[in-house]
Amino acid sequence: MNLVLEAHDIRAISIVFPLNPHQENEMQMCKITPQKLELLRTNSGIKRHFSADENTFSSDLACEALGTLLRENILHKDELDMLLICSFSPDFLAPAMSSLVAKNLQLSSHTLCVDIVGFCPSFLSALSQAFLFLNHKDISKIALICTNTKSKKIPPTDKITYLNNSDSASCVLLEKSSNPNKAAFSQKIFPALACEETKPLRAFNANANDFIEVNASLILTFVSENFPLFFEEFLTSHKLKREAIGQFFFQSPNVFVKEKLMQNLHLNLPSTDETLENFGDTTINKLPIDLALCANLDSNSAGGGICLKTFISKLLLRDKKSFLRPLARELPLMPCA
Repeated sequence: MNLVLEAHDIRAISIVFPLNPHQENEMQMCKITPQKLELLRTNSGIKRHFSADENTFSSDLACEALGTLLRENILHKDELDMLLICSFSPDFLAPAMSSLVAKNLQLSSHTLCVDIVGFCPSFLSALSQAFLFLNHKDISKIALICTNTKSKKIPPTDKITYLNNSDSASCVLLEKSSNPNKAAFSQKIFPALACEETKPLRAFNANANDFIEVNASLILTFVSENFPLFFEEFLTSHKLKREAIGQFFFQSPNVFVKEKLMQNLHLNLPSTDETLENFGDTTINKLPIDLALCANLDSNSAGGGICLKTFISKLLLRDKKSFLRPLARELPLMPCA
């Protein structure tokens, strides 16, 4: 499906990480030597990661991410028309996480609360839905939260996944825009592999796994074969040229996968990745963090088009602010530019 949407503005981005409670003993937990850990870091491009402790859940990170924007007076509770939460690691099946966040932050009763079950690339799908909601006459501001505590479902015996994964939350404040710009969004689904790339995780159906099990080889092979074709279809469908795109951001779990993807797309881009190196595999929050760290956003103009794998839009951070901080302690504010 190829969609052309009305473009809207990103005003601010807040990113939250938990403090890693296993930093000192995780090599012992994973039964890995310092030499093998260093080899893993070299191959993945990930130097550190963040895991929530047993008492910190996705809603806690979500509350801190949105709470940051409220405390900084970038957003007031009575201005928030919609809270849209996207996650694959909710605290509970019921109540909904958006209800928990609304309760904990005492949001206005008029705020519309919506939850989406979404995995690694779902920030783009959630962003497209938020853009559609912003077209409604009664919705002017949306807080889009992506939150993940995947570490709770990764056994330490799965060394690579455990030592690369990072729990996190992002809150992207979206505002209705009156500019004539358009946003391009494309998605293609291959449902035959739904239970192959990730084995079913236990919920109501007891005939499933207790822990997340991903077929990384299948995913890499599939993406290498299919994404270049899909990407060219995306450009052709929306009448776009590569050279007209100012920035490319890749949803990738490590540098190795990113390098393979760039090779297949024939893109000559730096292989280093600041988000992966400093924050680990943040899954659903990879692209929000990329945006928060982006150094060429201008407060007075929308800047160049930004390609979010399959999403092109214009971005505007009026306050030129993004916030990255651990949940348990304050860090200095980190401006985007």
